[in-house]
Amino acid sequence: MSPVRGLISRLRGRSSAAPAAVGLQFVPAMEREFGELSEEIDGQVKRTGTAMVASWEVAASELARVTIGIEGEKALIERFSDGLVPTLTPFQDLHKGAASAVREGIEAGRREGSMAAATRPLVMLVHGLDTRVEPGWAKTLDYLEPVFALAKDPVAARAAMAPAGARMAAACREGEQVLRDRLSKLPQATSLTEGVVEPFEAWQLVVCREIEMATYAATRGMIKEIRG
Repeated sequence: MSPVRGLISRLRGRSSAAPAAVGLQFVPAMEREFGELSEEIDGQVKRTGTAMVASWEVAASELARVTIGIEGEKALIERFSDGLVPTLTPFQDLHKGAASAVREGIEAGRREGSMAAATRPLVMLVHGLDTRVEPGWAKTLDYLEPVFALAKDPVAARAAMAPAGARMAAACREGEQVLRDRLSKLPQATSLTEGVVEPFEAWQLVVCREIEMATYAATRGMIKEIRG
């Protein structure tokens, strides 16, 4: 092989080589890129709250149609809208804590020198979400008692909504496991964005899907009882 052809072959080999993997170690050169992930992670966690609010607004619109002409209908719809707050709050807290989790990850990575340490605060951001969402749903139901009272059987109206709390809590646990599993593959990723943001995207897809389905089933069941 001529020297020119040999050079061309080597250059082609370099251009086709796979990008370097992130690896197991957290090094100072990663700190800036890791910090820049904060906004993208925040965008993913905020989608859960957005999904819940959107689903609740659809239910509020349907409830408004059902309660037309009922005395105090406006106050009842407002109460229904406000009733989401206890369930929504844990998801909003994720947004409030995202930037801190990234900063803690940088500090832990710097201190321990490992990607596992750097991503631990990111997992802890969503850890235990189920234990806050399910009690929040119970408070939501308590607040909606005047709305349930519109039904011939208020107990049945509440019962139609009750299962959603456990369903959403289960989704939070499933989502956390998905996040853990995906983040465990970070050392093989070709970039921190791929290795960190994509796991959060997978997490929110699991959680958002179940939030939407659980909220839809719960509110439709309740409205069906009110219709009688």
